[in-house]
Amino acid sequence: MDHAGVYGCFIAAGFYLTRRAFLRPLMQLLFFGGLFTLGMFAFFGVWAAIDFDGLFLAFHQNSFANDLWQLDPDTDYLIMMFPRISSWMRRYFLLEQPWPRPSWWVAAHGSTAEKAVITASFFGMC
Repeated sequence: MDHAGVYGCFIAAGFYLTRRAFLRPLMQLLFFGGLFTLGMFAFFGVWAAIDFDGLFLAFHQNSFANDLWQLDPDTDYLIMMFPRISSWMRRYFLLEQPWPRPSWWVAAHGSTAEKAVITASFFGMC
């Protein structure tokens, strides 16, 4: 039986044995489990924003028992398949692509032409 089945049996048994008295502890468990999950996302997000290299290193050292995750760009095909991306190319791919952007992003960062299109579409002109 997988974890979902075990949890389902736990919840069903709790409702069967205690009726509505089980609802409050169940909701507390779900609430604090959700808070814990959000806290973990926040913790790792802040860690990644401050020191991504340290997070990357810690993850790989804890996840792998050997050093095979350390790839050599001169000999490993996994690295050689992908070209190095310069900073101007990265900026182009992130900021200059013509994919649809949300209107709040265009209002803050977009060009005058993009702002005109958003305004015209808002007022039903196009």
